Amino acid sequence: MTRSDIKKTLDYAGRNGLAATIAAARERLADERVPYRYDLPAAAELERQRRESGEWMKAGTAPLVSVVVPAWKPVREHFEAMRASVESQSYGNFELIISEEPGGISANTNAGIARASGAYIALLDHDDLLAPDALYHLVKAVKAAEARGVRPLMVYSDEDKIRTESEPLFFAPNRKPDFNYDYLLSNNYICHLSMIDAAVLKQLKMNGEYDGSQDHELFLRLFAQAEPAGGPACADARFLHVPRVLYHWRSHKDSTAESGAHKSYAHEAGRRAVSSHLRSRGVNCAVQETAHRGFFRVQYFDDIFVSRPDIGAVGGKLTDRRGRMRGGLYTGKGEILFDGQPRGASGGFTHRAACQQDAEAVDCGNIIIRPKLLHSLSGEIRELLSEGCVNGMNREERIRASINLCEKIRERGYRILWDPLMEKRI
Repeated sequence: MTRSDIKKTLDYAGRNGLAATIAAARERLADERVPYRYDLPAAAELERQRRESGEWMKAGTAPLVSVVVPAWKPVREHFEAMRASVESQSYGNFELIISEEPGGISANTNAGIARASGAYIALLDHDDLLAPDALYHLVKAVKAAEARGVRPLMVYSDEDKIRTESEPLFFAPNRKPDFNYDYLLSNNYICHLSMIDAAVLKQLKMNGEYDGSQDHELFLRLFAQAEPAGGPACADARFLHVPRVLYHWRSHKDSTAESGAHKSYAHEAGRRAVSSHLRSRGVNCAVQETAHRGFFRVQYFDDIFVSRPDIGAVGGKLTDRRGRMRGGLYTGKGEILFDGQPRGASGGFTHRAACQQDAEAVDCGNIIIRPKLLHSLSGEIRELLSEGCVNGMNREERIRASINLCEKIRERGYRILWDPLMEKRI
């Protein structure tokens, strides 16, 4: 256990008590036991990407990407490694902009944004590393979206952490979901790597009032920028997720990656960012930090269907007599998320099991549907709900019925919110 681990454990125990700390430690150890290995792309694949991006450039379809790095007194070794990771990209049409303006992270980043001439701006911290194929995959995702008639506002990727005290050690892979608005209200799950439409970013800029969580606050404003174009599905489509680890977040004694506990100002800035965003949308609510630093819960004071016109249904978890989760949150293919985990489990270091989030499907045995929407559903579905689909169905039948119901809700343009505190015993 590192010194940072000890600090985080003591901080968690002071806020949540011994029993919760023991449970959290068990989850952390289980996370660390899951094998993970980051493999650099093969040299032949990187060369193929260089040839392909070169063809894009000849055809005039390769957007210039401005990689903006706000730097302030970096460790030289880390800074040079960052620079080398950019210069070795397999995608060739980029510029590297290093900004060293005083006045805080937002002001420094804004200075770099102002100098950028690319169609997209990728944000990179001065001591982190890009995977060699990072820009290639981001641009490829943009091109695919544009072929579908979608102009992306932002593209983001998965990430991991890296220590380089001796041999490089890659660990803690963060496999993120596709764009999930309510999970973004719960925490800045997008984090790194993000590449943003330059024209929009130059207009919005970073807000220095939220230094420490300036990216989170920006992403929420980006969403507000996207939403007027249509309903939830239209807005969400403008945020692309590339399910690849393309960013290595350096972990050292002074980094947020190593321990965010000493940066409580950043967590408070994140809480204020979510609260301000919802207030600007006329939502009457309170935003509170959960047991986990930097993770929030939105408490709606009004009826949620009044506060959130985009939500068609709210669902919760199903637990057995031992307090184990046995259903409630499903993928569209019927996978049960967090199946068998204890009632209070957080779901690992991403804490998804403890966060409000949008769902592909929730269980029809623990669901509340917008009244107007419920009346518009078929009589067969209303009858199913009135009888309580948990009773008289086996697990597979219940999941199939739940997915069918939730597909119909989402087809009507609504989100489905999963609330981990909404619990029903089966």
